[in-house]
Amino acid sequence: MARATTIVQKVNDAFPLYGAQEALGTPVIPATRWDPVTGGEVYLRPNTQTDRFVGARVYRRGGIIRAGIDNLEFRPRNATLLKMAVRGSSSDPDGVWAYDGKVQANTIYAGSTQECVQLDWAKINTLELTQEYPADGDDLPLTATANIVAATGVVATTGLTKQPAETLPTLQGWQSEVTLSGIAAGARIRRWRLYINNNISYMTYGDISSANRYASELREGEEEVEFELDVEIPVSWAAAANNDYNAVCYTPGPISGTIVYTNNCTGGPPQTTTLMLSNLVLAEDQGFSEPYEAEGADREPVKVFTFKFVKNDPTLVSFYAATD
Repeated sequence: MARATTIVQKVNDAFPLYGAQEALGTPVIPATRWDPVTGGEVYLRPNTQTDRFVGARVYRRGGIIRAGIDNLEFRPRNATLLKMAVRGSSSDPDGVWAYDGKVQANTIYAGSTQECVQLDWAKINTLELTQEYPADGDDLPLTATANIVAATGVVATTGLTKQPAETLPTLQGWQSEVTLSGIAAGARIRRWRLYINNNISYMTYGDISSANRYASELREGEEEVEFELDVEIPVSWAAAANNDYNAVCYTPGPISGTIVYTNNCTGGPPQTTTLMLSNLVLAEDQGFSEPYEAEGADREPVKVFTFKFVKNDPTLVSFYAATD
């Protein structure tokens, strides 16, 4: 059997587009291009209601479509998308955090120039950022993975429009400067990982009129923030560790800091993207571990410590993103 000669469209011919949505049931036409996407899965899944009876047939009734994007892998160009995972960003475009704030809702178009899915009232549920600084000096970009849930979704009548090339490059490791307090002086960072979980869940109701297809909503749970850090630390740090870990009443010390990316490749004034961390303490399950995973110039092991920090007070901000 001859292979079909019809052209197969590449998914990466068009990046997902998004736009802030102010009211459920009132989609917007996105006009903003997303960051470069390297992987992910767009889905529409029927949530059918099932009645089962012993010795009888199974009745299936229509339910609400579950929609979203799983494991969306992309490379940020600035903080625009990152702010969408911060509480309160829907009421403040600068991403100011609020304990009782909501995660920004968006209309998202995802797919290709031939097929496309429209996600309505879509929110970032989880976001993971990772930056590595390898020993061989490779220029590695900041990588991100997000899981997005939507109140509903439909197959769009037309595909996405192929966007022109973006002049703003992705955030690179060499553009970043990391300053942390609570970590020993002289520490050299090998890798950091930031994880945010908004614990969004579907809430379904039965008292909505049949004319309204949005008989559900997305509700944010308690925000979780984790910050993981691989660092080389001088041996002299052991004395400070003794003061902390050998105290009669040990209290984890706080960690805070900034991660700043400065992009001088725009042809204009430098663009600065800032990630701010605060209100973090050592995790209960891991203070620090000391694997010997590297060697120095004299072939002696280098102390590479792995720290894990978690959100301390749930009523205070732990992550903030901004672009100058």
